[in-house]
Amino acid sequence: MRNFAESITSVTETRSCAESSAEMEENMEEKILDILEEHCEEALSYDGDSMMEDGVIDSFTVINVISDLEDEFDIEIDAKYVVAENFRNKEAIIALVQKLLEE
Repeated sequence: MRNFAESITSVTETRSCAESSAEMEENMEEKILDILEEHCEEALSYDGDSMMEDGVIDSFTVINVISDLEDEFDIEIDAKYVVAENFRNKEAIIALVQKLLEE
């Protein structure tokens, strides 16, 4: 049976891990937004559902963003993920990177 001090330590460690995870996610999002800003500042304020169809980004920009994301996060974005749906807005790009980091 754990004593009170061990319980407090366990709760503190759990809370610390959760905070670290939230901080890491926030940091990841900031890095993605920095990459997007470097290649297409308009992508940051875009609130639609298809940056490519709306002319915010083009295929050349997507390739550059992919290259920088792969370098920054040490991931490989396979061709099967290079579809308009995954690059429709900044939230979709963030979700894609999160998914690849979890794999």
